Amino acid sequence: MGNPILYIVIPCYNEEAVLPLTSGMFLKKIKDLAAAGKISDKSRILFVNDGSKDKTWDIIRSLAEADEHYRGVCLSRNRGHQNALLAGLMTAKDLADVTISIDCDGQDDINAMDAMIDEYLAGMDVVYGVRSKRETDTWFKRTTAEGFYKVMKALGADVVFNHADYRLLSKRALEGLAEFREVNLFLRGLVPLVGYRCSSVYYERAERIAGESHYPLKKMLAFAFDGITSLSVKPLRLITLAGMLVSALFSSLVALLKFMADPFEKLPQIVFWLMGSFSGSSQEKVLYILPVYVIAFVLIWLYRWKINVMSMGDQEAASYGVNVKTDRLVVILAASVLTSMVVSISGIISWVGIVVPHLARMIVGPDFRKICPVSVSLGICYLLLIDGFCRAVSTAEIPIGVVTGIIGAPLFMYFIMKKKVDW
Repeated sequence: MGNPILYIVIPCYNEEAVLPLTSGMFLKKIKDLAAAGKISDKSRILFVNDGSKDKTWDIIRSLAEADEHYRGVCLSRNRGHQNALLAGLMTAKDLADVTISIDCDGQDDINAMDAMIDEYLAGMDVVYGVRSKRETDTWFKRTTAEGFYKVMKALGADVVFNHADYRLLSKRALEGLAEFREVNLFLRGLVPLVGYRCSSVYYERAERIAGESHYPLKKMLAFAFDGITSLSVKPLRLITLAGMLVSALFSSLVALLKFMADPFEKLPQIVFWLMGSFSGSSQEKVLYILPVYVIAFVLIWLYRWKINVMSMGDQEAASYGVNVKTDRLVVILAASVLTSMVVSISGIISWVGIVVPHLARMIVGPDFRKICPVSVSLGICYLLLIDGFCRAVSTAEIPIGVVTGIIGAPLFMYFIMKKKVDW
């Protein structure tokens, strides 16, 4: 058996300032390891251009043309550090016996690769590069980073303390990693789930050689959120518990309002509003909310094709040029405004917003351009029918929310049992 083929995988985003400096360091390291007989002379350096806006890709192409040890992969657009890194690892999976992933900013000690290769030759499939100390970080970054690892541990996620994405993976470990189908990638949490024998190599992290950090506070928070939510069910349990607590709190506040309200005038209005009723609605109130309602509805209508695309998944939507996080937030806010406007004058009419859109989906299919107008039409007809029924069966008007709840809950369960709706 010959020496293993090593691919050093390096994700790059707007690194024109640092790449000309560190590329030579990587080349020297791979040649030194080959000269020492630890790796094959077929080993390569694989740069992954993550949709850079500067001359990063031009530099990578020039390096590859000048020396066969350099290889490059160019993503069609910026997909984020974790996706770029995974793309490089999956590219190298079929070409290499072992990979080492590292950032191109020169902060991670390249000489730690010697110890990583030694660990691999000793039988390890995964070798983590772990920072022995974080003295080069600011107090804020050091404190928040260490706090993040502690929170992850508390939530039950198997992460290596003070380890980022500087690691060695064998071919077997890469094949195991390829079996995951995660959307919100957090590789430093996924890799331990692969299993196999692992060890750690410790090093001191240096200052960035050149250029600027591409991980501002906003990106760090988003990355931390993905890590926390993608590796543990405890956040779901905490959210559920928090929902129960908030519900109990506001139920108590509503009960207090009922107790303090005028029993002859205000109390009936509160009760009818909570049960959902058109008895307190008027043309004046409708006209008052109409401008805001129309703006929110038009906004959702303009986003109808983006909603279709986002229904295919975040990665697919992003490939079509949709800014998933921003557009999803806009749609959620517009839908929230629509809901709040209606609830403000009619009260809480339950199950209409769940049952009617799914009925529309069953009739016209998953195309939101059709679902939107059909849902509006069905909703109008459904509520007029229920309202007429409530006024006809009793001299005292029955709150419409009571009837929609009695009809909606069993109907929704019927949809689930029949599996006629593509959730």
